[in-house]
Amino acid sequence: MSTAPKFREIRAIHDSDTVRVYQAYNPAIAEAAVAANSFRAPHRAGAWSDSRMTWIKPSAVWMAYRCGWTVLKDRNQSRVLALDLDKERFFEMLRKARLAHKDSAMAASGDGSVMVQWDPERQMDPRAHGKDALTRKMPDVRSIQIGLKGPAAAALLDPAFVMRIR
Repeated sequence: MSTAPKFREIRAIHDSDTVRVYQAYNPAIAEAAVAANSFRAPHRAGAWSDSRMTWIKPSAVWMAYRCGWTVLKDRNQSRVLALDLDKERFFEMLRKARLAHKDSAMAASGDGSVMVQWDPERQMDPRAHGKDALTRKMPDVRSIQIGLKGPAAAALLDPAFVMRIR
């Protein structure tokens, strides 16, 4: 039995009810969302918007790379939140997704409120510096990135979908 990761698979912390994804935010949004266990508070304050594309990532290492471990890149990504999403609704969202890669025949499917792209997975590498943010690409493994806009982004306001924010 092979334990090597598949080229494309969703690698995430999950249980029978939830799947964990990560997002990076500025401190104001993160603190308000964690305190309320919801994005409703930062949304009401005008700090969080469901009208822009937002990306969720099941891979913790990929999220760490993307935000530079919260200190190496953008200050507006200085706080990483773990969102435990309702697993059934997460999979339903993915079933309606459109591939972000324009050269794909499937890119025209879905309504465009959920986009997926498969980027090279990252793994920890203490020798990697600069833009690699202590990680390196795994060339034979892809990690899913899920873009949400419109009604899909607004779903993040629903506490029945976003069950926990940590």
